[in-house]
Amino acid sequence: MIPQLILENLCAGQAENSRINWGSNKCIEGDGTEANPYKFETYYEISVAGVTSGETTTNYADFAEALEAWTADSTLTLLEDVEITSTINVSASKTLDLNGHGIKMTGTGRVIYVSNNAKENPAVSYEKGKNAVKLTWDKVEGAQKYAVCGYADGKWTILAEGFGNSYVMKDLKTGAEYKVAVAAMINGKWNTDFSNAIIVSPKEKRVPEYPTVKAQAYKDRFRVQWTAVEGAQKYGLAVYQKGKWVPKVQFDADTTEYISPSLKKDDYKCVIAAKVDGEWELGEADSRAFTVSIF
Repeated sequence: MIPQLILENLCAGQAENSRINWGSNKCIEGDGTEANPYKFETYYEISVAGVTSGETTTNYADFAEALEAWTADSTLTLLEDVEITSTINVSASKTLDLNGHGIKMTGTGRVIYVSNNAKENPAVSYEKGKNAVKLTWDKVEGAQKYAVCGYADGKWTILAEGFGNSYVMKDLKTGAEYKVAVAAMINGKWNTDFSNAIIVSPKEKRVPEYPTVKAQAYKDRFRVQWTAVEGAQKYGLAVYQKGKWVPKVQFDADTTEYISPSLKKDDYKCVIAAKVDGEWELGEADSRAFTVSIF
């Protein structure tokens, strides 16, 4: 057997060059002569590129293997000049450090092709409305404009294009769901990666909530109080005149009491209504009406 000291001397140069990938040291049978009873083989490879991800760097003797390991958010560093025969396609956020070296294309393609998918389409959030949803997204660096896209009948269709970062989808059906995404245009081409698609739906049909009313007449005036309605934007008092409800007074959402001005002697049929989601809830007005008599 070869003494351990000799093995250590043979491997002493390993730390001097980080580009050398050392393999196993093997002691094999010799040729049987007295001068050469043993043969010693050392396996090593010279690295041509390294890939760094986080704090970890891995060197590769095969440039194709280095390209395969060059994933998103990693850095490919050349350790010597290399040759390739096929195009290097880049479709994610990656860093290439030539490190003073070069890449020679010996094939017929382009050395490096950066696709429009290098920039991801934005993540989309939404707010529900009545028969509508409002989409919002963060702007993508380098985007020329955006397209709101909808998926139906097995394909994606552009619904609208623009330069902002919000869009309101209208005329949606209550209870229906819609698959949508926002595509960014980079270098004149749409990014057709719809992996950030989301499912949206408008507000469910609201069951009207009517305020409970208490009214009392005081000589030529009356006072009315009512309970708050969740989501009310305003309140209104309407009076029934000539066969229809006529709006008379509107109140802010935090108001739940009203004292009328001086009125003529008469009976007044009134109703309090809440405005929710931009619409007055006047349902069942006749049954909810109250009458005040001014003497």
